[in-house]
Amino acid sequence: MAMQNEIKEYIKSVKKQIVCPTAESRQMLRELQANVSDFVQENPDADMVQIVEQFGEPEEIAKNYLADADPKRISKAINNRKVIIAVGITIVIVFAIFLLCTFVESYRQGHGTVTIDIETGTTILMIAIKLFN
Repeated sequence: MAMQNEIKEYIKSVKKQIVCPTAESRQMLRELQANVSDFVQENPDADMVQIVEQFGEPEEIAKNYLADADPKRISKAINNRKVIIAVGITIVIVFAIFLLCTFVESYRQGHGTVTIDIETGTTILMIAIKLFN
C-alpha cells in the first residue's frame, strides 16, 4: 500500500513538471502509470529507487517528453496558463476593491466623512484612508 502511494506521488511529480495541453499530458501520464505498474508486476520486490532508476527522475521524464512535443502546442499551453493566472489575479483584485469600497461605505454611513488617497507605484499599491469624525 505504501508503495502505491509513493508511485502516485512520483506520477504527480512528473505531472507538475509537464506544461502541455491537458489531453496530451494525460495520455503520457497514463502510459507512464501503465509502464510503472508493469515494471512493479514484473519486479514485485522493486522499490522507488529502482523505479526511478528504470524510468528517471520526474524532471528528466518531463524534459524528455517535452523535447519530443510540438513547440507550438507547448507555447499555446503556456500562454493559456498565463491568461488563466492573469484572470484569476484580476478577479481577486476586483473583489478586494469591492470589499474595500463596501467597508468604506459602511464606515461612512456610521461615522461621517471618509477620504481615500490611492497612490500606485510600479510594485506597490498604497491605500491610505483618513477618517474624520
